[in-house]
Amino acid sequence: MSEFSNVIGDHGEEAAKILLKKLGWTIKPKFDFPCVFPQEHAPGKSEKRIHALDSAFSYSSPLFDGVADLIAISSKYSTKPYKEQQSISYREFVNDVDRAIACLKASDHANSLRARKSCTSERAKSLLFWLHSGDARESFLTYFENRAKPSPKFPNAVVDNFRFSFLWGAMDLIDKEAHCRSANWQFAIHDTGHNGIFRSDSHEERLLPWELMIGGPLVFRMIDGRERHMIICSPEAFTEEALVHMIDLGYAHSGRGWASHTTIAFPDYHELDHRDVVGAVTSRSATEHGKMEMIVRNLFTDSPLRGA
Repeated sequence: MSEFSNVIGDHGEEAAKILLKKLGWTIKPKFDFPCVFPQEHAPGKSEKRIHALDSAFSYSSPLFDGVADLIAISSKYSTKPYKEQQSISYREFVNDVDRAIACLKASDHANSLRARKSCTSERAKSLLFWLHSGDARESFLTYFENRAKPSPKFPNAVVDNFRFSFLWGAMDLIDKEAHCRSANWQFAIHDTGHNGIFRSDSHEERLLPWELMIGGPLVFRMIDGRERHMIICSPEAFTEEALVHMIDLGYAHSGRGWASHTTIAFPDYHELDHRDVVGAVTSRSATEHGKMEMIVRNLFTDSPLRGA
């Protein structure tokens, strides 16, 4: 966890761009563009003339056939913990980026992003980073969920310290595992019912889509010669129920016996405290599903425990 705090402290707002590159996103420098709705976007003030974003990105969604996602990216960094920040600032942050999206869609920047795409429809969204240099596991929802809620027209998602530390830890783990094994890795993309080209099996790629960036576990596939590994990273605390869920997720992604080895990582896993639960759960799972060669470990430290 200390490495995460160093990332935020050393890089500030640039930390978001570093993470996005790890997740396969192509990040362009900060840019501004004309406001298409100058009076509507500056109520009670002089007309809005330009919008500014930290970056924007467009890609063909692996979750929905024929759909391109156009993502407006913006970040806010502070040295203060969330409880010392004003919830009204969060609302203004979200609404300001939401107004920018409406104009981004009509800008030359968006057209240049779309030039490589062959999709039949587009969804515009925002990805916001709200980070501070304090507690790496703190969630902004604790303070802002029930106060000063924004009212965006476009789907929006916020990556806070809690989600950022999880994503950073997951990518650090997969990079180290791939390096040690001289292996190639990819994100495992599940069947949504709308990505028909992949329905015969889970799909893999090196770009993490918006939907998987903002919540839930991450599943990786890694090929080491003839060995096929699956790594599942959970953002939630270790419990018996959570372990069962991750094992079921592993079987769902395994399809036709894809993985020969599976690693499941939790942010708070501790061998002495949790090994008995792991042994009991893996024994029951072997009876129900068949034996899976599995390791349960901590997401942030090198302390694995091989399941029974």
